[in-house]
Amino acid sequence: MANNKGYKRSWKNYLLDPSYQLRFTLTMLAVAAGLMAPLGWWVSQKATTATEVALNQIDEIRCPEVLSATPSAVAPTPTSADGEDVEDLLNEDASEERIPEEAIPDVDPSEDPVEPTVEGAERRERPSIEVSIDDSEMPAASEVVVVGEIEERPPTTEEIQKSKVAHDTCMADVAARRDSVQGRKSLITLVMLISGVVLLLGLAVYGIKTTHRVAGPLFKVGLYLKKLENNIYDTVYNLRKGDQLVEFYDHFKDAHAGVTKMQEEDRDRLKDAIKLAREADLAAKSEELAASIAELERLLAEKEESLVQEK
Repeated sequence: MANNKGYKRSWKNYLLDPSYQLRFTLTMLAVAAGLMAPLGWWVSQKATTATEVALNQIDEIRCPEVLSATPSAVAPTPTSADGEDVEDLLNEDASEERIPEEAIPDVDPSEDPVEPTVEGAERRERPSIEVSIDDSEMPAASEVVVVGEIEERPPTTEEIQKSKVAHDTCMADVAARRDSVQGRKSLITLVMLISGVVLLLGLAVYGIKTTHRVAGPLFKVGLYLKKLENNIYDTVYNLRKGDQLVEFYDHFKDAHAGVTKMQEEDRDRLKDAIKLAREADLAAKSEELAASIAELERLLAEKEESLVQEK
């Protein structure tokens, strides 16, 4: 049985079959990129929409104005004694529909008013009622009170300073919020790009390592077959841990061991033939026998050289 030999993989030997390994790895990367691209576009669109909504909410923030040292005059609306705006009362009077003078009938105040009569009914006299009004009980007419312009008190220096500080603080907070929202969008984009690159690199490394576990055994089989072609029968070592095609390699190993055993048997037969020829001293009896023995010794030397066992 072939002895095991410890062998450590080297990165420079991982790409043993470029045609097979690169084709498999690039196909896997293309499929991964095709799946990640729509997902990345969808996440980017959602991030853009969320950013726009957040920025619109920030833009709706109204910061307090900075107070001015120049006072402004304010003219209050004149009001009546009842508290109603005079301007509203005037507008209501102007909006009422006026009756044209032609529609008002001429009535002589000296004549008695004509009462309407109903056909078939007798005219009845109505008793007159005298009404006396006490002027002292009449409420006073509502008077319109007009208030003049009122000068606002100018703000103090401390109030102006406080309003400026409040305004600057609010503006700084708004700017910080905008930067934070835009920074989050940039962070999402950056994380997506880095994640995509890392994923593709990881898949590339995984693809090379995985294909190497298949290409490695095939590469070793090719090396042993090349040695057999050159009449070299050395030791076939086991596969490394994690390699694929273990069953196929075991079959090749058994076949190689069978061929090697046949060469060893031929070597032993040559040794026995040469030993018998020397014991019988056949080389001294005939030149032809001496040449045959020399040929057997040459074949034996080749067999022993081809059956070198590495320790």
